Amino acid sequence: MLGQNDVGHGIIVFLSKRGRDRMKVACKKRVYIGFMLIALLMISVGVLAQNNPVEVTIVLTQDNGENPVTYIFRTQGNESLFQLMQRKFVIAHTNGFIDSIQGKASSNEKSTAWFYTINGNMAMVGADAYSYKNGDLINWDLRSWR
Repeated sequence: MLGQNDVGHGIIVFLSKRGRDRMKVACKKRVYIGFMLIALLMISVGVLAQNNPVEVTIVLTQDNGENPVTYIFRTQGNESLFQLMQRKFVIAHTNGFIDSIQGKASSNEKSTAWFYTINGNMAMVGADAYSYKNGDLINWDLRSWR
């Protein structure tokens, strides 16, 4: 039994109803497989990105580098320095400014505050605005602001 004419590239193809139904199923399968492959690719890219840990070194000092204590963390990254500090240290903060790290607090009476550098350069943004990168050396120093 002959069905509708399907024209493509100048060739006339006659398909039975059964043939058209098979072709529809085959096309649906190809589309489904295509979507599944795209989904798997997206998942694998995400998994690969998560499997590349970020290593960051944080050094806590006081009075311009005295008494250094070094911590090395391997994390998944994708967070701010402030978030890392909250996860890995006991901190206190006021409006995003870190006032205390591991029990060592800044003091208005002593005119001290926590300052930080990124790879030896004074930070130009708050810790909440800085997303650390692989290999970063972050130095927090409790010192006089005078």
